[in-house]
Amino acid sequence: MIWQTLLAVACITLQPVHSDTRYRLNTTIVPSAYALTITPYFDTNDDRAFSFDGEVSITFETTSNINKIKLHSQDLIYTSANISLKNGDNIIGLNESNPLEFEEDYSFAHINLASDIVVGSEYTLKIVYRGPIRTDLNGFYRNYYFQNGVKKWLGATQMEPTHARKVFPCFDEPELKAVFTMSIDRPAEYKPSLANTEIMSNSSLSNGYIREIFYPTPRMSTYLVAFLVSEFEAGSSNALGEKELGIYTRPDAKNQTEYAFDIAQRIVKALGDYFGIDYYSTNDKLRLDHVALTDFRAGAMENWGLIKYRESLLLYVPEESTPYFKYRVAQIVAHETTHMWFGNLVTCHWWSNTWLNEGFANYFQDYMTSLVEPDVAADDALVIGSVYSAYNADDNPDSPAITNNNVNSPSEISGHFGTITYQKAGSVIRMMHHLIGDDAFKYGLNSYLSTNQFQSGYPYLLYSALENGVRNFTSLSNYEGFQFTDIMSSWISQSGHPILYVNVDYENSSIELSQIVNDLFAFLFADEVKFELLHNLLHFLSNENEYAVWNAALKGLNKLRNYYIGSDTLDLIDEFALELMDGVIYRMGYDVKSTDDFKILRNRMQILEFACKIGHQGCIDKSLQWFKDLKDNNIWIQPSLRSVAYCTGLRYGNDEDYDFLWNRLVNTNVANEAWIIADVLGCSQREDKLKSYLVSMLLENSPIKTQDLTVPLASVLTNYSNVPLFESFLSSCKECSEDEVASAKSSLAKARAVTAWADNHRSDISSSLSNDAVTSSASIALLVVGALLVLY
Repeated sequence: MIWQTLLAVACITLQPVHSDTRYRLNTTIVPSAYALTITPYFDTNDDRAFSFDGEVSITFETTSNINKIKLHSQDLIYTSANISLKNGDNIIGLNESNPLEFEEDYSFAHINLASDIVVGSEYTLKIVYRGPIRTDLNGFYRNYYFQNGVKKWLGATQMEPTHARKVFPCFDEPELKAVFTMSIDRPAEYKPSLANTEIMSNSSLSNGYIREIFYPTPRMSTYLVAFLVSEFEAGSSNALGEKELGIYTRPDAKNQTEYAFDIAQRIVKALGDYFGIDYYSTNDKLRLDHVALTDFRAGAMENWGLIKYRESLLLYVPEESTPYFKYRVAQIVAHETTHMWFGNLVTCHWWSNTWLNEGFANYFQDYMTSLVEPDVAADDALVIGSVYSAYNADDNPDSPAITNNNVNSPSEISGHFGTITYQKAGSVIRMMHHLIGDDAFKYGLNSYLSTNQFQSGYPYLLYSALENGVRNFTSLSNYEGFQFTDIMSSWISQSGHPILYVNVDYENSSIELSQIVNDLFAFLFADEVKFELLHNLLHFLSNENEYAVWNAALKGLNKLRNYYIGSDTLDLIDEFALELMDGVIYRMGYDVKSTDDFKILRNRMQILEFACKIGHQGCIDKSLQWFKDLKDNNIWIQPSLRSVAYCTGLRYGNDEDYDFLWNRLVNTNVANEAWIIADVLGCSQREDKLKSYLVSMLLENSPIKTQDLTVPLASVLTNYSNVPLFESFLSSCKECSEDEVASAKSSLAKARAVTAWADNHRSDISSSLSNDAVTSSASIALLVVGALLVLY
């Protein structure tokens, strides 16, 4: 209950910075259909190796008479002799003196014509070309895995946001939707290829390949085109009525697909019910396959009917995976499946409004998971994972608005896929849902999706649809004079967020307490409160057991620690944190109990990982025993305790201990276990092993995949005292690729960013901790009132 009204509001806005609009097609051409044929060559030991032949036919009309066709094309090889243009049976000739030009800076191909193409006629442009099967995990790229010691190659795709042009010449902008009919030629020993839709027919070719032709897709954007050429098999598959849903992976991981299969079926049905549009009603030949790839740059990708994931985000083995990974599988499946409606059925007209796709996926990833799989605590995760992240990102004075009109180049587009577009937009959508109620929200979303299906979405169309829901259910009857569109658009179009100075009567729920802790740490780092205030508040943690509250506290304390690595202030922070943690460790215990629910398991994980790091002797002793039992006697460690056991074993271990875990990483068949080990290898205090870990990224057939380049970097820099070692590695790394250097510099920048703030606040923090006036008897409500009254 609010005790007092708003006292002050501060909202930061940014001056617009204009970008280069020449990256836009600005075309009068309206494509309606693509026919695409792809023939890949893998390790053929000739000049075709790791390339593909392609043929694309594009059917289109034009809204004005033109004599030039401008489309996207990047890294594809063809000449004017490979191009033909027809109007029915009539051939349209190319300009003889200058038939074809490439504008590489903007990824354009210009096809110059001998005569105009005119309004009201339908044309078909055909281009035969060759392209590389790439290594950068974009476009059509190659990847491998080992099966029984044999290296197996596969070809996968990642088109979003601007990579379809690397696979076929096209009009590669989201609002230029069309129907796609694909033909994929595959080696005979490979399994049937996968694409957006079901296979319509297949035939054997004279070169020993098998051609599979797929049913036409729904009308969709180029970035949603997807296919997979591999020996993958369905670990789990079933028909929903007459419609297929499958979980595909390398054969050795088929036994890890059961949970994904179960949750995927429940989520697609629940989303269809919620939005009022059954998934399969949009096209009767759509698939809904989920594929676990061994190397995939995006965490997951919502290709219509063929969703792709990293293995660790789709495969789950209860005996070998922490509870976190179960939650993540459910969450990411929900995120990507939400895109079948928000992003695929209705697509943002341009990347400036990517939030129309990603904001809804971000919100429903936890909201829908909380409805379908309540035991994984997704309702808490929605707040501590998205809302808090949004606030932290939005505190940056350079943060853009959710709608960012200065997005044109590929790098600007990729850069727009960040916390503001995902978490802040999702948090605003959550707020609007709470404001207008579930009935009005569902009514509005159904109206938006039904009215605009197979078309482009715009913010005003969404606002209008939700406004209809508000009127239909009189949702804002208690807010006379307020219009829903004005409320939501103000959050979407402005950067920053208000800071409200209020007194609040909290009910001591775990989420409310976690919000208090998160907010006060945010205010501390934004110089809005003194550390003394936060220090006094945190004493209540001595009697606190809840996961969400400790999650907020540990994130804040960990950030504070990183500011003072190597100083006396760090010792004071750790002493204070250890005092706070003794109680919860005693009450919770070290060992997993059969009665532990998901929140308790996750809370023990985060508590023990932090406690061991800051020197809690009981935690260290227990973790070292778990590690020794595993190493010496192969005694199984509970998945939720592995991270703390592995990290502590390395922190206090020797070279042999590091090698033991490295070998487990190399040999495990479970992606989640590999990720846990990769994440903790930086806990080692052995400088030569840390260097070895960084160098491992560069090795041929490295267990550190391209998708995971940031993992060893972040792992090593978890201890900020490793910054000099890290800088030395980066400066001497002649073999590092652009990706590796970019990832390293990003990680290093984050490590360096802490020093100025730390120097300015050292005295205040040291003084408060040295004069530790215990105020644990003070109520949370009184402390919060005090906190908010002293804000300046």
